[in-house]
Amino acid sequence: MTAIRAAFKAYRMHQVLIMPRFARLTIALGLANCGISR
Repeated sequence: MTAIRAAFKAYRMHQVLIMPRFARLTIALGLANCGISR
């Protein structure tokens, strides 16, 4: 759960800093992790 939170924080930071397509990948990974966790 902490990793997901850290990933979300990193994603937000990236979005604010540069907003690259990598952010989308981070979201996809986060959603996938959430789905797997559930």
